Amino acid sequence: MQNPEFYGKPRKLYTLVYPIDFEKGTVVLGYKKRGFGVGKYNGYGGKVEHGETIVEGATRELEEESTLTIAPTSLLPIGILFLESLAPLTTPSSTPTPILITNNSLPILEIHVYLAPLPSCAGQPTETEEMRPEIFTYLPKPHTPQIPYPQMWAETEEWLPGILKKLPPNVPVENMDGSGKIKTTYVVHHALFTGGISPNTGVWDPWENMHRSGLETWEGEVKEWTEEERGVWIERKRREGWWLK
Repeated sequence: MQNPEFYGKPRKLYTLVYPIDFEKGTVVLGYKKRGFGVGKYNGYGGKVEHGETIVEGATRELEEESTLTIAPTSLLPIGILFLESLAPLTTPSSTPTPILITNNSLPILEIHVYLAPLPSCAGQPTETEEMRPEIFTYLPKPHTPQIPYPQMWAETEEWLPGILKKLPPNVPVENMDGSGKIKTTYVVHHALFTGGISPNTGVWDPWENMHRSGLETWEGEVKEWTEEERGVWIERKRREGWWLK
């Protein structure tokens, strides 16, 4: 029997990869030069193409946007983001600004997030047509650029700091499993947006103005969810109605 909780709002698969240096306590972010998210800093990623696995899409997007290459088995999964927009069909009448996207039936963006340890990557982060790489520290170091959360997507500050503070060198390097991989905190996050004028483009964007967010985190081995299990989780969250409180 099919699980009725699996069939809800459509979802579109994306990936997001953060190249990271555990020894130096730094992360490589890309400044988006064009397209969706222009003017913001973020990890590297994009849509999972037809016929790709999620991790294959992650490694392909990382290479396309930064020229870094990495084996899929070297990526460290750290979470799934479910981003949902309830933006109106049209720009509010009080805002006579051109509309960027007018469809309030946008699918949920299901974004699978990974860390890419730089020692496991081939090449150096390089500027591409879409992204310009910049290095930031996630440690409280003076005279070193800190992660620019105000210039990133709003939901990032809700979950990324909690991940980074539990990574080397913040924790002993013994925080590794038998395979030599760093043990990470895993997060599952649902964020709801109501739309607004983008400060970078000056036009209406349904992915502005985070209204409410909620997340779950856990430690230890991450169970790989099936598509149905992911669908059940997000539909239950949506039906709880916590964002309306």
